[in-house]
Amino acid sequence: ADATDYLEVPAGRYILDITASGSPDIVASFEADLSGLADGAGVVFASGYLNSAMGQPAFGLFVVLPDGTIAELPSVQLASLQVVHNSPSPTVDIWVNNQKLISDFEYRTATGFFDAPAGVQLEIGVAPAPSNDPSEIIATFPVTLENGEKYVAIANGVVGDPNTPFNIEVITPAQTEAVQPTNFDGVVFHGSPDAPAVDIYAQGVGKLVDNLAFGENTGYLEIPAGTYLLDITAAGSQEVVVSYIAPLANLGGAAGVVMASGYLEPTDPSDPAFTLLVVFPNGFIAELPKFETAELQIVHNSPSPTVDIWINGEKAIEGFAFRSATPFLDAPAGIPLQIGVAPSPSNDPSEIIASFDVTLEDGETYIAIANGVVGDPNTPFNLEIITEARTEAGNPDEVDLLVFHGSPDAPTVDVLANGGTPPLVDNLSFAENTGYISVPAGSYDLGITPADDNSNILLTYRADVSALEGGAGMVFASGFLNDTPGFGLWVVLPDGTVFPLPLVSGTNEQDLNAEISIFPNPVADWLSVSTTLEEASSFLRYNMFDVTGRMVRTFERTGTGTLYQERFEVGDLDNGYYILQVQNDKNEVSSYPVLIQK
Repeated sequence: ADATDYLEVPAGRYILDITASGSPDIVASFEADLSGLADGAGVVFASGYLNSAMGQPAFGLFVVLPDGTIAELPSVQLASLQVVHNSPSPTVDIWVNNQKLISDFEYRTATGFFDAPAGVQLEIGVAPAPSNDPSEIIATFPVTLENGEKYVAIANGVVGDPNTPFNIEVITPAQTEAVQPTNFDGVVFHGSPDAPAVDIYAQGVGKLVDNLAFGENTGYLEIPAGTYLLDITAAGSQEVVVSYIAPLANLGGAAGVVMASGYLEPTDPSDPAFTLLVVFPNGFIAELPKFETAELQIVHNSPSPTVDIWINGEKAIEGFAFRSATPFLDAPAGIPLQIGVAPSPSNDPSEIIASFDVTLEDGETYIAIANGVVGDPNTPFNLEIITEARTEAGNPDEVDLLVFHGSPDAPTVDVLANGGTPPLVDNLSFAENTGYISVPAGSYDLGITPADDNSNILLTYRADVSALEGGAGMVFASGFLNDTPGFGLWVVLPDGTVFPLPLVSGTNEQDLNAEISIFPNPVADWLSVSTTLEEASSFLRYNMFDVTGRMVRTFERTGTGTLYQERFEVGDLDNGYYILQVQNDKNEVSSYPVLIQK
């Protein structure tokens, strides 16, 4: 018994949907053709029983005009329909019950939702465009829509292919908006003819789609608005075939169809390539950007505090310590990356103390080395980028090594392998690298000399790469010659493992003519050293260095003979390699590696 005030509406044709208050379900629909009533007025009233069990007359809508005329509005049954063309075929026309509905309908285009007759069988026909007569229809599909429902009809498959035949795939009930305003409601549809059943993962979230085969859809998924990285794999496999960026951050409250389209492996140049499309309710189609990746390893070689690494304002690595490294990771390619370094722990990009702009190329491999000293104008902190990095050797019988000079106070150097010439590394200055050097798998003594003075071996390190056959890595000089942390040679492998090379000998030493026995080796607590000299010495000096060159033990034993025996404690030292030097009164020295292992 309620009535509205007078509503002012433009003269025209309207479809009136009646629902229970607050419900989206349509109870009945009526056509109100008011196009001839401009400047007129009237009363629209509901009459009769909506529930037929209550008796007659049946429910209807009527209009009373000022002259007393009463007109019944005709009842109609309508559904809301969107049509999408996803068959890699020519442009087509869409016919419904032998009437042309859509002309020149192109591949990968869509209509918006429009009213379509419900409650009657529709013969949806597809004809190559331009078509002028129903006889040109090449495929027909009978469809009956329900009153008030929403549908998405996707023309899919390949005409004439029995494995993926042309068909009209219908998604129902369709949505034109999300259930929750903070979500994007998307139905995923598999429309790629040659792609297998797939799983789809959202990085950092988990599996979104499980075992979706060609022609199938997931139903609507409620996805919180945000930006996602989608990895597509063959169903049951962990190997990513292709990745896409889904920028849904501004689509809270929206809905759409996420559709795989085209060929994963085109066999003809004219075949459309695989992609992911989003079809919106208004007919707009957006292609998701393909996520291009490069492989990137980050190495921390700046003698600074532990740091956090930020990429484009997001924290990527937390608690990154000096002389540590990541494995090779997938990193976005083709877009600018701002790599920021902040003292750890950091909570906000405002704490970044240095940032570097980098753009990586799709499919390439890089090493980024944080190097230099913060605040030092002579060797400033920098991010050194090594391109064409390697994760394995070019020859499976060899090892590919790149040498990087990262010691801020070390001069330009040469490196001799097993004392031989020409140098393995020639004239290498701070922050420079050699490029990859291929060597047979084996053990090498690397003698470091001033550049162009190969007679003056300053330090020798042992690089046993016997177990790295077919592999690759980087040898980098690290630390200070005249400060702490001390100088050393370190190795970083593609999996992020970092370890020091043991020091074999020190400065310009002349070999001590003696038989020296060190036991046990490895040692846990007490080390025994027995030395038998060829000539008597008034003393023996024992110096022990760690791999950074720092002296951790020193003492002398005086005497007059050729036999010296000594025992000293090493249990308080950390596990690792050390160098024990034994020196006589003529400054003749012999050096021996010692492994402390508790």
